[in-house]
Amino acid sequence: MNADIFYSDIQIDYDKDLCEYIPGLYRLLELCKDDGSNGLVDKIIISKNFLRKLCNDMVPLSFKSISDINFTKLNSISLRLIGCYGNHTLIAKLLLNKNIINKKIFDLLVVSQPSMGKSYLRPGIYLSLVNPGLGLIIHWPEIGCYEENTSSQRKKNMTCLHRYLTKLTDHQLCFMSDKDLESFDWNMEDSDIDSDDNDDTCYDFEVKKSQEEQEDLEDSKFILDLRYKHFNFTY
Repeated sequence: MNADIFYSDIQIDYDKDLCEYIPGLYRLLELCKDDGSNGLVDKIIISKNFLRKLCNDMVPLSFKSISDINFTKLNSISLRLIGCYGNHTLIAKLLLNKNIINKKIFDLLVVSQPSMGKSYLRPGIYLSLVNPGLGLIIHWPEIGCYEENTSSQRKKNMTCLHRYLTKLTDHQLCFMSDKDLESFDWNMEDSDIDSDDNDDTCYDFEVKKSQEEQEDLEDSKFILDLRYKHFNFTY
């Protein structure tokens, strides 16, 4: 995918949703603020408008309303999904290096915060269609969520979004800097991790084996060797 083809005539307005300017990118889940009993609270919601666009782009007229979706036709589409999470700057570099975005979009992603007064990408789960048979599921984080002194709420948001990422994908790519890794508490007890989730609704999931897993994922012009910790992308 050549970003220059898509971006040559696009003018990006300030205070706009940056997702609208990235070809082939769809927001699946969005982290947003909502009114709660004790003030504003963070919630993760389905991005209905982008879901409609995704469905109709893949199968025209398949999404007429939230209660009228042609799942039969949508289920006929085969799409391999690979997860991606970690440092937002490193994720942006991956997208730039693979020509999914251009330099102008990259610069906005690096400083992607609402307080900057510029277009930014909201925290959430995104789908980038790399090609017709392959999609990259991106956990776009809150800026600073991997820092040592970040708030417990921000850590909780990060954990919740990552759980959704692992439900959508079997394989994930992790992008972390040395500074990010220095902030990790490798001795944290499980009870500390779960302490913030006591008030949340819990769900039980059952995983059933459907077919033998293959060691490599390969798609035309996009190859991942999953036998090694270091992943190489080839076009």
